[in-house]
Amino acid sequence: MKQFNASQKLDSQQMLPLILLVDDEPNILKSLKRLLRGKPFNLVTATTAREALTILAENEVQVMLTDHKMPNMTGAQLIDIVHQQHPNIVSIMLSGQVDYDHVIRLLNDRLITRFIKKPWCGDELVATIEKAVTKYEENN
Repeated sequence: MKQFNASQKLDSQQMLPLILLVDDEPNILKSLKRLLRGKPFNLVTATTAREALTILAENEVQVMLTDHKMPNMTGAQLIDIVHQQHPNIVSIMLSGQVDYDHVIRLLNDRLITRFIKKPWCGDELVATIEKAVTKYEENN
Protein backbone atom coordinates (compact mmCIF):
# COMPACT_ATOMS: atom_id res chain seq x y z
CA MET A 1 0.00 0.00 0.00
CA LYS A 2 1.35 3.38 -0.96
CA GLN A 3 0.19 6.54 0.76
CA PHE A 4 0.02 9.94 -0.87
CA ASN A 5 -0.69 13.42 0.34
CA ALA A 6 -3.18 15.81 -1.18
CA SER A 7 -0.64 17.84 -3.12
CA GLN A 8 0.75 14.78 -4.87
CA LYS A 9 -0.74 13.71 -8.18
CA LEU A 10 -0.57 9.97 -8.45
CA ASP A 11 1.46 8.26 -11.14
CA SER A 12 -0.91 6.76 -13.70
CA GLN A 13 1.14 3.57 -13.55
CA GLN A 14 -0.26 2.73 -10.13
CA MET A 15 -2.44 -0.33 -10.70
CA LEU A 16 -3.92 -0.66 -7.21
CA PRO A 17 -7.30 0.95 -6.53
CA LEU A 18 -7.10 4.42 -5.03
CA ILE A 19 -9.10 4.90 -1.84
CA LEU A 20 -9.77 8.43 -0.55
CA LEU A 21 -10.22 8.68 3.22
CA VAL A 22 -11.87 11.91 4.43
CA ASP A 23 -12.12 12.85 8.10
CA ASP A 24 -11.41 16.06 9.99
CA GLU A 25 -9.83 14.07 12.83
CA PRO A 26 -6.20 13.18 12.01
CA ASN A 27 -6.22 10.34 14.57
CA ILE A 28 -9.12 8.67 12.75
CA LEU A 29 -7.19 8.90 9.47
CA LYS A 30 -4.13 7.37 11.17
CA SER A 31 -6.28 4.51 12.51
CA LEU A 32 -7.79 3.88 9.08
CA LYS A 33 -4.37 3.88 7.41
CA ARG A 34 -3.09 1.46 10.05
CA LEU A 35 -6.11 -0.82 9.48
CA LEU A 36 -5.62 -0.78 5.70
CA ARG A 37 -1.84 -1.25 5.80
CA GLY A 38 -0.85 -4.25 3.72
CA LYS A 39 -4.15 -4.33 1.84
CA PRO A 40 -4.18 -4.05 -1.96
CA PHE A 41 -5.04 -0.35 -2.04
CA ASN A 42 -3.33 2.97 -2.55
CA LEU A 43 -4.54 5.48 0.02
CA VAL A 44 -4.86 9.23 -0.04
CA THR A 45 -6.26 11.26 2.85
CA ALA A 46 -8.00 14.58 3.27
CA THR A 47 -8.92 16.43 6.45
CA THR A 48 -11.52 18.66 4.76
CA ALA A 49 -14.15 18.25 2.08
CA ARG A 50 -12.48 20.97 0.01
CA GLU A 51 -9.17 19.09 0.14
CA ALA A 52 -11.01 15.92 -0.92
CA LEU A 53 -12.50 17.71 -3.94
CA THR A 54 -9.02 18.86 -4.98
CA ILE A 55 -7.72 15.29 -4.77
CA LEU A 56 -10.69 14.03 -6.78
CA ALA A 57 -10.12 16.64 -9.48
CA GLU A 58 -6.52 15.48 -9.95
CA ASN A 59 -6.72 11.70 -9.46
CA GLU A 60 -8.79 8.71 -10.48
CA VAL A 61 -10.28 7.63 -7.17
CA GLN A 62 -12.32 4.44 -7.09
CA VAL A 63 -13.70 4.57 -3.53
CA MET A 64 -14.27 7.41 -1.08
CA LEU A 65 -14.78 6.78 2.62
CA THR A 66 -15.95 9.94 4.37
CA ASP A 67 -16.96 11.08 7.80
CA HIS A 68 -20.31 12.84 8.03
CA LYS A 69 -19.80 15.56 10.63
CA MET A 70 -17.04 17.88 9.44
CA PRO A 71 -16.67 21.67 9.57
CA ASN A 72 -17.72 23.81 6.58
CA MET A 73 -19.20 20.91 4.59
CA THR A 74 -20.78 17.69 5.83
CA GLY A 75 -19.98 14.32 4.40
CA ALA A 76 -23.49 14.22 2.90
CA GLN A 77 -22.84 17.50 1.08
CA LEU A 78 -19.47 16.20 -0.12
CA ILE A 79 -21.08 13.01 -1.42
CA ASP A 80 -23.72 15.02 -3.30
CA ILE A 81 -20.99 17.04 -5.06
CA VAL A 82 -18.85 13.97 -5.75
CA HIS A 83 -21.82 12.15 -7.26
CA GLN A 84 -22.44 15.07 -9.63
CA GLN A 85 -18.78 15.49 -10.65
CA HIS A 86 -17.56 11.88 -10.42
CA PRO A 87 -20.62 9.60 -10.64
CA ASN A 88 -18.55 6.40 -10.88
CA ILE A 89 -16.87 6.78 -7.50
CA VAL A 90 -18.26 4.42 -4.89
CA SER A 91 -18.91 6.27 -1.62
CA ILE A 92 -19.11 4.95 1.93
CA MET A 93 -20.04 7.02 4.96
CA LEU A 94 -18.36 6.46 8.32
CA SER A 95 -19.56 8.46 11.30
CA GLY A 96 -20.02 8.49 15.04
CA GLN A 97 -22.68 11.19 14.90
CA VAL A 98 -25.58 10.06 12.80
CA ASP A 99 -28.05 12.30 11.02
CA TYR A 100 -30.46 9.56 10.02
CA ASP A 101 -32.38 11.75 7.55
CA HIS A 102 -29.19 12.36 5.55
CA VAL A 103 -28.07 8.74 5.75
CA ILE A 104 -31.46 7.40 4.66
CA ARG A 105 -31.60 9.86 1.75
CA LEU A 106 -28.08 8.92 0.63
CA LEU A 107 -28.86 5.21 0.83
CA ASN A 108 -32.25 5.57 -0.89
CA ASP A 109 -30.72 7.69 -3.66
CA ARG A 110 -27.90 5.11 -3.96
CA LEU A 111 -25.25 7.75 -3.36
CA ILE A 112 -23.57 5.61 -0.69
CA THR A 113 -23.23 1.86 -0.72
CA ARG A 114 -22.91 1.55 3.03
CA PHE A 115 -23.05 3.48 6.28
CA ILE A 116 -20.65 2.35 9.01
CA LYS A 117 -20.93 3.64 12.56
CA LYS A 118 -17.86 4.64 14.58
CA PRO A 119 -16.30 2.84 16.30
CA TRP A 120 -16.05 0.41 13.42
CA CYS A 121 -15.31 -3.29 13.21
CA GLY A 122 -12.02 -3.59 11.31
CA ASP A 123 -12.94 -6.74 9.39
CA GLU A 124 -16.32 -5.27 8.38
CA LEU A 125 -14.73 -2.03 7.19
CA VAL A 126 -12.06 -3.80 5.13
CA ALA A 127 -14.69 -6.11 3.59
CA THR A 128 -16.89 -3.09 2.78
CA ILE A 129 -14.03 -1.32 1.00
CA GLU A 130 -13.14 -4.49 -0.93
CA LYS A 131 -16.79 -4.84 -2.05
CA ALA A 132 -16.83 -1.17 -3.05
CA VAL A 133 -13.72 -1.68 -5.21
CA THR A 134 -15.37 -4.69 -6.84
CA LYS A 135 -18.52 -2.65 -7.49
CA TYR A 136 -16.43 0.11 -9.08
CA GLU A 137 -14.63 -2.38 -11.32
CA GLU A 138 -17.89 -4.07 -12.38
CA ASN A 139 -19.43 -0.72 -13.35
CA ASN A 140 -16.44 0.69 -15.26
